[in-house]
Amino acid sequence: MGHQTGGSTKNKVRQIWLPLTAVALAAAACGNDAQGADGGDGECYSPGDRIELIVPFGEGGGTDTTARLAAPFLADLMDLDIQVVNIPGGGSILGANRYVNQTEPDGQSWLMTSASTQVPVIVNQEGVEFAFDDLTPIAGFPLGGVIYARSDNDIIGEAADLTGERQSEQYTYAGQPAAGGELRILLIFEMFEADVNTVLGYDGRGPARVAWEQGESDLGYDTAPAYIASVEPLVEDGDAQALMSFGSVEGGELVRDPQFPDLPSPLEVYEEVYGEPPSGEVVDAYVTMAVATISLNKALTMHADAPQNCKDELAAAWQELSQDEEFLAAAEAELGGYDILLGEDAQTAWDDMGEVESSSIDWLLQWVEDTYDVRLDEEGAEG
Repeated sequence: MGHQTGGSTKNKVRQIWLPLTAVALAAAACGNDAQGADGGDGECYSPGDRIELIVPFGEGGGTDTTARLAAPFLADLMDLDIQVVNIPGGGSILGANRYVNQTEPDGQSWLMTSASTQVPVIVNQEGVEFAFDDLTPIAGFPLGGVIYARSDNDIIGEAADLTGERQSEQYTYAGQPAAGGELRILLIFEMFEADVNTVLGYDGRGPARVAWEQGESDLGYDTAPAYIASVEPLVEDGDAQALMSFGSVEGGELVRDPQFPDLPSPLEVYEEVYGEPPSGEVVDAYVTMAVATISLNKALTMHADAPQNCKDELAAAWQELSQDEEFLAAAEAELGGYDILLGEDAQTAWDDMGEVESSSIDWLLQWVEDTYDVRLDEEGAEG
């Protein structure tokens, strides 16, 4: 799509211990209830069963990377033939719609969601044909991100320089369309009362990062996997500087990201510059987006009405995988050191996304339309 020019704006694993015997007992206990769905009380998966792991994006992105990281480990552990199937389109909505509405809820297919799948549900985007309670999360992946600048940038020397109070001149930001996870950094600009020339419409963070590398953008950001792989080496070589993280959400509050402990959160930067914590609708909207895009950035899910024994067997496999040193090392190298959420933690984080304040969403929808001329509740908005 063409670039939109917006106006200037003033592995470790968190354990929920479910021993295999307990899972088996739970499956047996619910056998009568699930019998109609699974045809009996036996095992859901047999050796060699073919499982489709649906990724609603093209190959090579963060969601695809996460799916392809987990698939071979789960395949070996469960003795399954797990095939990653990419169904891109509509910022992940095409593939998610197809999974929920056109695949059998028999446990033989799974869906990997991302922030770009989840935000459209939160904002009631037209064209979304599913709700959070249509899916059950089995494993969740919190992922933060880092905002950075080139070391040879004369405008931005530290995080405080991003604020309207400290910036010396207008700076340029090149990014994706004003939807999905991109809303985080756009809300930071608004919170900071910054004068920014936003050039939006890049097809993913990769192309936007290339624009930054070529000097066409004064700053950029990436989620943890891409930052670790593509930007952190530049920081270590002195060619880039990390400015701040997106923060992390704990108990509904935005705090410093523990995976980037030396980097302030946006709220810390604001308070340092303006002498008091930020407040108001923009902050509420930012925390709402943080819940949807950081606390549970990606999730491995299954149909909510899939047989319970299928959910239990996959959950048990993830519990066992959580003790696999090879998997944990691979996950830390590719995803960062974030806790992988299992059991009740995953379900709670999933449910939290469906319980955000409607007033924050109403304000966000109007703000994006007024500032960037984008209707998030129109079909086809990209995430």
